[in-house]
Amino acid sequence: MSEVALEFLRQHGIWGLVFTAFAESSFLPVAPDIFLIPLALALPHRAFLLALVCTLCSGAGSLFGYFLGDKIGHPLLMKVTSPTTMDKLERMVNKYGAWTIFLAALTPMPYKVFTICSGCFSMNLPRFLLAALLGRGVRFFTEALLIFTMGRQAIRFVQDHYAWISLVIVIVVVMVYLAVRYVPSLAIEKES
Repeated sequence: MSEVALEFLRQHGIWGLVFTAFAESSFLPVAPDIFLIPLALALPHRAFLLALVCTLCSGAGSLFGYFLGDKIGHPLLMKVTSPTTMDKLERMVNKYGAWTIFLAALTPMPYKVFTICSGCFSMNLPRFLLAALLGRGVRFFTEALLIFTMGRQAIRFVQDHYAWISLVIVIVVVMVYLAVRYVPSLAIEKES
């Protein structure tokens, strides 16, 4: 995205956040964090409200990406990925389902690819949306919590401890996955 377009979005504050959170989930290659973080730093008393807006708009954009994938996903993916990559994505979505979306929503992976793939490969829509909202919610509310409690020091904290923070997140996600998979009372029934 050009600097002119980014500057345009920056000038529009919350509306830049709304647009970016929606669009990044389906077609725009700019993470909404670049608007959420400065807005939350400027308005720390509204950090959680901004995280909620970002999460809900990202959820709406995720639905748009899903329906885009459902309608034109195969031809679109064939233009931007190899058949081998498309096959791997389909196997991942079919094998891990909502976990794939949760992790993609939580991390800096190209999320839009996963929302489109989910529609393309007919993932269960309620599970897709729940995973998208939970993953994005954890991501954006964590940023809001850090900014609310630490202010500008949160940026330095994350920069200094990024590797450890990432490792802890991955370990927690793996532990939750293993618990849901292997603890009978937590098991999620397979989609039919």
